[in-house]
Amino acid sequence: MALLEIKKFGCPTLRKKATPVQDVTDEVRQLVADMFETMYEAEGVGLAAQQVGFTERLLVLDVRPRDPMSEPLAFINPEILWTEGECVGEEGCLSLPEIVGDVKRPAQVQVRALNENGSVFEMTLDGIAAKALQHEIDHLNGVLIIEHFNAIKRNLLRGQLRKLQREGKKQAPGLTYV
Repeated sequence: MALLEIKKFGCPTLRKKATPVQDVTDEVRQLVADMFETMYEAEGVGLAAQQVGFTERLLVLDVRPRDPMSEPLAFINPEILWTEGECVGEEGCLSLPEIVGDVKRPAQVQVRALNENGSVFEMTLDGIAAKALQHEIDHLNGVLIIEHFNAIKRNLLRGQLRKLQREGKKQAPGLTYV
């Protein structure tokens, strides 16, 4: 396994829409393993492929720090089937360090995806798992949390975002091992 470089705001890969994974190969499984390792090292609960320089439609989640009964999950080609309810909560992002803000999302989601063995599964998530899944799917669509912030909040963060953007633009858009 290898640690991957987490791309920061300003890196063009973060704004690219992910392409579906055609076949779950050993390379895809290795990417999943590397993404879990990178996420754990960064103390995150979710990570999308764009955040480590890939444009494949895959993400990993492990919300056990906030929900000890959950388990680590990989979602390849995730598709939200339905949502229900509404919740507002503070979110942060590994690609936007030290940037946090309130985001309104559905409280419960049902998702269909492939696992790392290529098998289709469906599950319903709520709480932190639903929030994290939606956050990572936003990444797969090239959307960052700051787009969910109101104009006043974005204006207050302008200086921090400019600094991050300068750093992110210096990062190679493709795969880079740390």
